[in-house]
Amino acid sequence: MWNLSTFEGQWTGQKVIFSALTESPNDFLKYLNQKKLSLNTEISILETEPFDKSMKVKYLGREEILSQMVCEKLLVEKA
Repeated sequence: MWNLSTFEGQWTGQKVIFSALTESPNDFLKYLNQKKLSLNTEISILETEPFDKSMKVKYLGREEILSQMVCEKLLVEKA
C-alpha cells in the first residue's frame, strides 16, 4: 500500500483502491464522510497540481479536489 500522494504526476489517468488510513482522528473521518469517500472505493486520478500537490480525483461519479495533506493520509493499492 502507498499513500495517495505517492501517485502524483506520473499516475494521471490511473485507478487505485482506497484501502486504509495512516491515521483516523474524528475530524478527518467526518471530512471523509462528508466527501462520501469510504474504504474500498475506486479512485481515478485525474490530475495533480504541481504547485501545491493537490489532486483532482473522481470516484462514485463525483469529481473532487483533495489536498496534499488528505492524500498523504489515504492508503491505496493499484486497481
